[in-house]
Amino acid sequence: MKSSITLLFTLLSFSVLQSFAQADSVNFLKKEKGFVTKDGCKILVKQYYGLSEIRYYFALETGKNYFYIDTNNIASYHNIKIGKNKKLASSKHPGLKQKIWVGAVCFGVIFVPIGAAGSAFLLDEASAHGGIFIPGFFILDGVYGYVWLEVFQDAIFKVRLVKAFKTGKPFVCQ
Repeated sequence: MKSSITLLFTLLSFSVLQSFAQADSVNFLKKEKGFVTKDGCKILVKQYYGLSEIRYYFALETGKNYFYIDTNNIASYHNIKIGKNKKLASSKHPGLKQKIWVGAVCFGVIFVPIGAAGSAFLLDEASAHGGIFIPGFFILDGVYGYVWLEVFQDAIFKVRLVKAFKTGKPFVCQ
């Protein structure tokens, strides 16, 4: 009975947190993010991928078209975290490290339930009363799964930066 109440509480908590996250994402979409060039052209980007050498890489509307613009042409930027210079032009095999990392993270999804089971077992053994293995497993599986998802999304994002670097076209203001 206790474990079913804990499971129900965990599921309800995740659903409430998901609804807050969706509401926050709607508010985030209302903000404009983009660049303003020295010529006064405003570029609204859908996705900013990063900085490599002297270029900002980004996607417009559909997200499948990649563009870049020289950093010297930008007067200001809004709601964009520029980040570190990735220096993809000076690397021998741009994208190799990123693809290996994506593969490792994909393989790591196997270890999420294994790690949650191991951690729940240790918590169960360390507790004085015991009987917390099953709720501990589900809670830790959710937490570990969330962390895995965040790392996976970051890995995919880095692969997209390399794709933007390789296939990006120079942006021309119209």
